[in-house]
Amino acid sequence: MTVMNNATIKWLIAICVVTIFLGRSDGGELQTDVKLESNPGQTPMTYDVLLPDGYDNSDQTYPLVLFLHGGGANGYVLLRTSQDWIQELWDQDLLPPMVLVTPHVGPFSFYLDFEDGSQKWESLVTGPFLKEVRSKYRVSPEPHRTLMAGVSMGGAGALQIGLKHPEQFRAIAAVEPAIQPALRWKDVDKKMFFWFTSEQWEERFGKPISGEYWEANNPANIASGCANQIRESEVKIYLDCADEDYMQLHEGAEFLHRTMWDAGIKHEYHVFNGADHVGRTVKPRVQAALQFIGRSLVETKPDPDVIEFRKDMDFW
Repeated sequence: MTVMNNATIKWLIAICVVTIFLGRSDGGELQTDVKLESNPGQTPMTYDVLLPDGYDNSDQTYPLVLFLHGGGANGYVLLRTSQDWIQELWDQDLLPPMVLVTPHVGPFSFYLDFEDGSQKWESLVTGPFLKEVRSKYRVSPEPHRTLMAGVSMGGAGALQIGLKHPEQFRAIAAVEPAIQPALRWKDVDKKMFFWFTSEQWEERFGKPISGEYWEANNPANIASGCANQIRESEVKIYLDCADEDYMQLHEGAEFLHRTMWDAGIKHEYHVFNGADHVGRTVKPRVQAALQFIGRSLVETKPDPDVIEFRKDMDFW
């Protein structure tokens, strides 16, 4: 059994406060605790699905969004929290119709395949889960209409999976991702991650901890090591952090931003002034991330003003 320290328990309580069920009786249809049927004998998993307005009365094929929840117990379900926020965007035509799915993964699993093979969340999410969702719902199987977003632990998972497999996604959006500001395990300041126990690190990365395995799953290492692949895929990347994040996660986001910048990986980066890991800024930040991935579905045409400007500047 995983032992949580007091800081972890307090963080879990704070996260659960953010995820109070808001619910709706109109708009898109929310299906909760759908059982994953295509993974018999392996890790059991359920998931939530949010279908857009008019789904049942159309034959349209929709973009698919893997919407990854944050840390804590499996009861922390992102779609149940943000359903109203998404519906608000749909009502204002600020987000195209899409199907959003949230897999319920293990508490603080970080969407990892554990080093000892005891849990394989990344393989499950990108394998049987994705396959079942595509067969069960009218969603596009095409990478250019497959998107991924996540919050906190889910943001870390979106980056880890998306940067490893950029050719499988049109866009990746990470809100306050729980990532570390380092390229080597030996450089991780354990004091900064007071909310994660030594036992939890070992459960995921081996006992003793395998620095090599941690580095292979660290988004900054993935970005620097797979820079050519990421650039060539033209995947759209969105990164967000709060400048007063109590969990100090802005340190990891800033580090990843600089790593991608130096590697020539295009991305959009936002630091929200006066924001913390929870609170009133979470809604507009999640909405901004969703709008980003929504815009990625629209082909961007060359800006004539930019073309003319660059043409004039070439004169100098």
